[in-house]
Amino acid sequence: MTTILLDNSLDKTALLFQKPRAIIKACDADAVDAALKQIEAAVQDGYHAAGFFSYELGYVFEEKLRALMPKGRKLPLLWFGVFDPPQKFEEGETFKWLKDQSNEGFSLNDFTADMDKESYKERFQKVKNHIKEGDLYQLNLTFKSRFEFEGDVAALYQNMRQQQPVRYGAMIQTGDFDILSASPELFLNLEKNKLTTSPMKGTVGRGRWAKEDIELKNWLTSDEKSRAENLMIVDLMRNDIGRISETGSIQVSDMFDVKTFPSLHQMTTDIHAELKSGLSLSDFVKSIYPAGSITGAPKMRAQELIRELEMAPRGIYTGSIGYFKPEGEKGFSAHFNVAIRTITLTGNKGDIGIGSGVVYDSDCVDEYDECFLKMKFLTEPQPDFHLFETLKWDGARQEYSLLSEHLERLEASAQRFGFVYVRQKIESTLKNTSKKSTLPLRIKLMLFKDGNLKIEVENLSFQPEKVLRFTIAKNRVNSADHFLYHKTSQRDFFDAARAEYIVDNRYDEVIFMNENGEATEGSYTNIFVEKNSILHTPPLACGLLPGTLRTQLIKSGKAIENKLNVDDLDGLNTVYLGNSVRGLMPAVLTEEAGIKKAS
Repeated sequence: MTTILLDNSLDKTALLFQKPRAIIKACDADAVDAALKQIEAAVQDGYHAAGFFSYELGYVFEEKLRALMPKGRKLPLLWFGVFDPPQKFEEGETFKWLKDQSNEGFSLNDFTADMDKESYKERFQKVKNHIKEGDLYQLNLTFKSRFEFEGDVAALYQNMRQQQPVRYGAMIQTGDFDILSASPELFLNLEKNKLTTSPMKGTVGRGRWAKEDIELKNWLTSDEKSRAENLMIVDLMRNDIGRISETGSIQVSDMFDVKTFPSLHQMTTDIHAELKSGLSLSDFVKSIYPAGSITGAPKMRAQELIRELEMAPRGIYTGSIGYFKPEGEKGFSAHFNVAIRTITLTGNKGDIGIGSGVVYDSDCVDEYDECFLKMKFLTEPQPDFHLFETLKWDGARQEYSLLSEHLERLEASAQRFGFVYVRQKIESTLKNTSKKSTLPLRIKLMLFKDGNLKIEVENLSFQPEKVLRFTIAKNRVNSADHFLYHKTSQRDFFDAARAEYIVDNRYDEVIFMNENGEATEGSYTNIFVEKNSILHTPPLACGLLPGTLRTQLIKSGKAIENKLNVDDLDGLNTVYLGNSVRGLMPAVLTEEAGIKKAS
C-alpha cells in the first residue's frame, strides 16, 4: 500500500496520507512540466499532493544545466500521490500507528562509504582551488554511505524518530522503494501567501556533559566561519525568494539561532516573505528549487561542480519531501523539508547521503568527520535507558543530603538527552516518599524519557567504618563515551567489573583507568587523593560521573581537579573513595590487583 507519513515528532503531530487517487511522477526531464501541471490541477480540484522532489530535478529548471542530468538514477525526478485530506495524528497516535505497522525488528549492517579519506581529500582540494580562483564562495560536497538492511521499514523509521526527534520527518512507502527522513531542516512553508524558509548551516557535535555541551553550543553561536557560511546561504536564499516575492516583503529573523539535536548542534536563520499574487504552482517550484543550503554559492556554478565532483546521483538526498494543498480561490499552500538525514531503501539495499559545506578556510579532516557525525543517529543509535539518582534521606535531620546537587545533575542530564524534567513533580515525589521517616533511607529515583518517575526505597544500614580495599580494572574506559558523564541505566560495563572483582569479599571497590592511563572513578564512588591537606580528584574530561559529593567538595574548596595516575593510588598518598550516601571512606590499593600489568 502506498503510504506517506509526514511527521513532526518534536511537536508530536503527524499527517498520514493513504489510498492515493493517482500517482504522478516524472522519470525524465521531458516529463517534468506535464507532471507539475497535473499536480497543480489536482490541488485546484481540492486534493492534496504529497511526495518528493529528487535533487536532480534542479537540473531541469536551468537550460544551462539540463545536459548534466546523470545517468543511472534510480528514483523519479518527482513523485507525488494525489490524496483526500490526510488523517491527523496527535501525541501518541503516531507511535501507536507505527507499532501496528511493525511486524518485526530490523538490522543495518556492512556500512561502506563511496568516498574514503583520500578520494574526499582530492575532491575537497579541487573545491578549495575553485574558491581561491574566485569561481565560487562555497560548495556542499557530499557522498553516499551504503548498507545492508533487513527487517521492517516501519520499525526502522520508529527507531529513527526516537533517535532524532525532528519537525520535518517523513516515511514514504511506494511498493518499489521506501524513503525515511529525519530531517531537521525546513525548505519552505507557504501559508496564506506567507513564505518561510530556514536554511541550516554551521555544525558542531554535542558535549559529553552539560557544561561542555553549553560551551560547544556557545562556540558555534559565535564562530565566525559558521556565521559567515550561514550568512552566505541566507543571501542566496533571499535572492531565490526575491524572484517570487512582493517587492520589499523579505525579512530575516532569528539570525544564527543554534538548534540542538541528540548528536549535534546546528545553526539556522529564518527568512520570511509575501508571495506574489497569481503565481502558479509550477513557477513557484521552478523559481526556488533546489534549496541553496545544499548546493553552494553561486548556486548554478555550485550545481555544475557538484555534478563534476560527486560520484553518484544524490537522488532524494538534499531533495525535498512534503505536500501541497488547496487554499483559497485556485491557490495553494505548501510545506517541504530539505531531505537531509534521509535514507532510501530498495529491497535489502539502503543508502544515506552525507556531506558538508566547504568554504575558503575549511579543514579537510574536520569536514570529512562532520559528514559522519551527521549520520551517527543511524550508525550509533542511542539505546533505551533511563536516568537515576541515588539519594540519602537523613531521618534525624528530616532532609535529603545534597538534594540540590542531585536535582541539578539530573536536570542537566535530562536536557542533554531530551528527557522531560519537571522539578516540582520530582520534589513532590521525593517528599511523599520519605513521609517524615525518622530512619535513614537509601532512595533510588528513576526518570524516564517521557517524564515518568519510579521510586525504590530501602533502609540504610551503616557498616562500621573500615578501610575499603580496591583494585584496578583491566579494561579501560573511553573518555569519549558520553554515557560516562551521566547516571543512567547503561551500566553494563561497570556491573561486569563489579561481578568480576567485588565477589567473595576480595575487594570492596574497583577503580577504572581511561585510554590514557589516567584514573577516572570507581564503580560506585569518586576518587580523592589527599596531597598537602587538599583533596585531588580526576577532572571530568578524563571520563567520569560528576558525583554530587565531589561537586560539593569542589564548591567548598576542599577538593580540586587534578589528573591522577597509578602512582598516585599506590599507598604513598592517602586515598579516599566517596559518594553522597556513604560520604568519604579511606581506601587502599590491594597489592594482588596486578596493578602494574593493568597500567
